[in-house]
Amino acid sequence: MPDAEDDEPTNVIPFPAVRVNEKLKEMWLSETALQNEKLSQRDRFRSPLQCLDDIMRRRGLPVFLWPAAWPQLAERCRCYPGDVVIVTGPTGAGKTSFAIQVGLSFTGGGIPVLWCALELDPTQITERIVANMHGVHTMAIKEHWERDRIAHSLAMVDDMWRFVDRIMDPEQQFAAVRRAIALVWRIYRIKPLVIVDYLGKLSSMARDIRQATIQAAESIRALAVDEECFVLLLAQPSRAKNQALTGKVEHESATDTSGSAAESGEAENAAAIEINLEVFKADDQMELDARWNIAKSRHVGREGKVGSIFSKPGGVWRELDYITAHPMAIKAEEDKQKKDVKNRTEKPQSREEIRRDLNLSASSDADRVRRLALLDAIQRSGSDGMEQGPMRAVRGLGRLPQVTRALQELEHGGAIMRLPTGRWRVVPR
Repeated sequence: MPDAEDDEPTNVIPFPAVRVNEKLKEMWLSETALQNEKLSQRDRFRSPLQCLDDIMRRRGLPVFLWPAAWPQLAERCRCYPGDVVIVTGPTGAGKTSFAIQVGLSFTGGGIPVLWCALELDPTQITERIVANMHGVHTMAIKEHWERDRIAHSLAMVDDMWRFVDRIMDPEQQFAAVRRAIALVWRIYRIKPLVIVDYLGKLSSMARDIRQATIQAAESIRALAVDEECFVLLLAQPSRAKNQALTGKVEHESATDTSGSAAESGEAENAAAIEINLEVFKADDQMELDARWNIAKSRHVGREGKVGSIFSKPGGVWRELDYITAHPMAIKAEEDKQKKDVKNRTEKPQSREEIRRDLNLSASSDADRVRRLALLDAIQRSGSDGMEQGPMRAVRGLGRLPQVTRALQELEHGGAIMRLPTGRWRVVPR
């Protein structure tokens, strides 16, 4: 029997990190190929360096196309093909409207959308698409709009948006989605955004809902990775988190809302981005204060809160540059004013007046921070000044109208001046 040492490589290094051992690399390739042939497998066992080509290839793929009017969210939630974005929120919190606005952003950027209609049917989603475009209630679309008017609006997305009908069997459902992705690739030569509305419907018929939800979450993650596409997954919150997302309970950080998806935490584990919609509902109000809680941000690590407004007509989301007042803070101020009524010359404010004043104060603070950040960026640009275009890349400045307004305020205050070249420069003191 030959000595076992005869089969070992002669140039093995005890600590491979010292230098690359080409002999070992060659042996991995040859032994893997022999084993795959013997066992009829397709194992790759890649090394980190063998993943480099994929890194460079994926660099050329499109990033997630958040709506242009949501710059803060886009900055916090940067993600790439193969990523899952999960959005949770209570019933009526605007999850579907949120997904529609994201879908419209993708189609506008030339990337097709596949919508898995697991809750609302395609007709209902179509009504909401038109309503979202025009900021009107779906009732107006359903009952009053002429056919030609609806068709004119839908022509914007008709070649870029397809529905995947619901199939009761989850495995068959995922198979249908993969077939649709294959068609998209053959037609457009680009992978789509897949919107799953919503997670609970993939496990609603199972005996063990928790286990079925775990399987569904893993299947969605595998779909995103295998197909190298984006997946936007909608989910209902658990009972424990429902209060945290309706303003009944205040939380200090966005990560306190993590694990909101009902039945299983596996949904959040499968996602690269977790966004929890917190909406402060009020009777008969057409616009609701809200917060987007980014509880997980895998690539940039910028978890946090973003202020927003949800408009019921059309279900339109609008990003704010400040965090809206929490109902508990409004209630605390209301109680404080009532207790201090003897020392006040004015009668206590109504809850709506308190809400408006708190939001106005937060907005003013945001404007001040924006002006300081802009002034610092212009000052660092030196005597040559700074063009307005690059200013939009400065963190925290927000959208173009906000940058323009901040420039005007700084100019009126004498802090900056516009050069004949169009650049902005700090006024010498």
